[in-house]
Amino acid sequence: MDGEAIGTNVICQKVRTMILQNKFLPSQRINQSELADTLGVSRTPVIKALHMLVAEGLLDNIPNRGFYVHKLSLRELYELFMIRQCFEMISAMYAAEYGTEAEIDLMASLFAPFINHEPIDKDQYFTADRQFHTMLFDMCDNTLLKQINGSMQILSRAFVPGLLRPPQETLKEHLEIIAAIRAHDPLRAQEAARIHIEVTKRMLHETERQIRILGVSEGAQDNVKKS
Repeated sequence: MDGEAIGTNVICQKVRTMILQNKFLPSQRINQSELADTLGVSRTPVIKALHMLVAEGLLDNIPNRGFYVHKLSLRELYELFMIRQCFEMISAMYAAEYGTEAEIDLMASLFAPFINHEPIDKDQYFTADRQFHTMLFDMCDNTLLKQINGSMQILSRAFVPGLLRPPQETLKEHLEIIAAIRAHDPLRAQEAARIHIEVTKRMLHETERQIRILGVSEGAQDNVKKS
């Protein structure tokens, strides 16, 4: 790879991180000149990087208007959670088969502070939640799965704070996944991971169904603010 290509990839990674960390909000227009100034680069590699993020589904390129942060529709969120569910089921099976005791102990330690402890600090819990799912995915030795996630950012985009269920609901689900992994029972771990995602997936599906009944448009054409 030449220097320009490497620079473009670095810029792409930086902007991707900014989007996933909500430093750019859904439907927000990306000012290319301001972004180039912020990153200390010229507009050319910035534009190339933005086109790469369009291919990943993180941005929309609207003719004669520019680049906008893609706003997920309910249908897209549901589809992301369908894929995330598959990812996590596969990851849980891998972890149950090949996870080391040290890795499993570390996973368990993430939730240890919340067991038999009320009230649970939601911010601390959700940080542990995200660390757990990241670790679970990292334990999966499936190159193709990681390539798909790398190109579409499935896990990061599906981890929407507003969709996180209360700790009182999910703590026992996390502990069951860990228990199945510690027992080195791949099928039990797979089912525990499936159940964990299923509730949110059903909620999204039902919400979309109700919106359709009401006749309210929730399609991709509503994803970008009119200017």
